[in-house]
Amino acid sequence: MKLIICFLIMFSICNITYGQDYGVYFETKDSNTFAFGDNPITSSTTTTLSVSGGTSTSYTGPPAAFPQGSTFHNSYLPIPNNISAGGSGTVTIESWYANDGGGTGGGDCDFGDEFTTPISNFLLNSFELEGCQVVTDAYLIHIQEPSAGQSTVCLDEELTLSVGRYWQYKLNAGPWTNFPNAYNNTDEPSFIISDLTGSNETGIIKFRTGYDGQYANTVTYTIAPETPSIQSLVRNNTSCEYNSDGSFTLNFNTNLSGEQIEFNLKKGSINGPLLTETANITGNTYSWPDTLAPDIYYLTYQAFPNGCAKTYNGITIGSPPPLEYFIEATDISCFNENNGEITITINPNNNDKTGTPPYNYVLGNGDTGSFSGTSTTVSGLSAGSTTIQVFDSKNCTERQ
Repeated sequence: MKLIICFLIMFSICNITYGQDYGVYFETKDSNTFAFGDNPITSSTTTTLSVSGGTSTSYTGPPAAFPQGSTFHNSYLPIPNNISAGGSGTVTIESWYANDGGGTGGGDCDFGDEFTTPISNFLLNSFELEGCQVVTDAYLIHIQEPSAGQSTVCLDEELTLSVGRYWQYKLNAGPWTNFPNAYNNTDEPSFIISDLTGSNETGIIKFRTGYDGQYANTVTYTIAPETPSIQSLVRNNTSCEYNSDGSFTLNFNTNLSGEQIEFNLKKGSINGPLLTETANITGNTYSWPDTLAPDIYYLTYQAFPNGCAKTYNGITIGSPPPLEYFIEATDISCFNENNGEITITINPNNNDKTGTPPYNYVLGNGDTGSFSGTSTTVSGLSAGSTTIQVFDSKNCTERQ
């Protein structure tokens, strides 16, 4: 049996610039459906692929021991014209399959297949041609360029490339290296940069895709310097709810040697007021230099000037329970008596403003006292006016 396969690819495009940034990758396999005399492919097959106005290639296959249902040949052809998803026009691929019979069951096959699709659709999909027991998948090969401002990546950031088939990378002045099998042979590989390269090296990394030494366009990314991760954080709450003496200390996952880190701290929400600090850090700790009021803070930081930004959200600076109290005076019973009283009630509105017991009070004449319950009475007071102030065990009083 002899099977001949021919392909013709035609492009009808309005906006064309020249250059071989695009190509078509073909996978041809036995469809395992014996449509012509139940005659499996067991002998040589001649296949011809061509791109209109460009190049062509021929190959012979499959081998005699070819397992049915598997790919027996891969081919790549560059497209001589650079097309784009925003361009108008169509793509047409035509194929011709022919089998001259032979073998048990005999039978000839002569079959053509084609598709026509808008350029934008061809860029996003693969297409299948079939006939005479053979199926060919056609894939457009072209790596999408990163969007403006998106060409910088971090070592621990996931990156997705599209569209291609077999991939290589080049890190700085190193050689072009095949992707590991886990990321290869797919049209959209996703990977962590450091996992792909097996190193923490930064600088320039390039990617290309194609087959058998022929490649479409190359895209370039910058691997930003690594910003240390926060391993843990120590918070110090404010001394009282109305004070702004809270703080926090960051513990990094590595020792620094004077690296400059820029910190942006937002209060209350990710859109809140911005506080900015820049510090040269030696060691693995950094304490925020300004005191803070009770609130939730959102931290973004990066190695200066162009390191990868990292976040540490939800830094809560708390405070002790607030204190609220009520004073009620009882007059003396008669002139010149010393039986006046002042009753102190903690949390009079039952709204959990109990402060932190126990409590103490200070009268205007300097007398003091302490108590641990929710109320107390100061007795033996003479006629006249006085002041009284109540404090809890953290020396916090009612917010004025």
